[in-house]
Amino acid sequence: MVAHAKAARPKRPRMNAAAGAAVTAPERRTSTGTLLESPEYLFRRAHQLAVAAFAESCRHLDLTPSQYAVLFMLREVGQISQNELGRKVALDRSTTSIVLRSLGERRLVREHADPADRRKKRLQLSDAGRLLLGEAERLSADSSRQLVDVLGREKARQLLSLLEELSRAAGPVSGD
Repeated sequence: MVAHAKAARPKRPRMNAAAGAAVTAPERRTSTGTLLESPEYLFRRAHQLAVAAFAESCRHLDLTPSQYAVLFMLREVGQISQNELGRKVALDRSTTSIVLRSLGERRLVREHADPADRRKKRLQLSDAGRLLLGEAERLSADSSRQLVDVLGREKARQLLSLLEELSRAAGPVSGD
């Protein structure tokens, strides 16, 4: 009886949050299904388009989408630990470390000891980081609009809503 109840429940794909990929077995495809129709390919292609649009708009700022996300989140939260920051912007520990090293070298992020535990470091956006973020936000908003304008207002709203729902359903990003 227990086995039957278990089998009757719909399977919800477990998400590997760091990689952002489902780890369940792939669904069966009809003979007409192709790679170009698969969700994995379409998400990867949409990601390429989004990164290219951001890179083009912020080219002269020498800023990546991950660096932008870190600067944005630092402004939102004020001070935060490196691990907390990585989780909030959906980056694994290694990538977070690389991004922060680059931003630190450019003096866009400041690091200081945590008053509660001097062994821990807290991160904060510098004045230079705040200025760069303001410019990046303006440019990024324009590229984002252009990216989704091809869909029209209603489809763009629907796409963003579905992407938010998928992101929430995947749960928080693990630390590694």
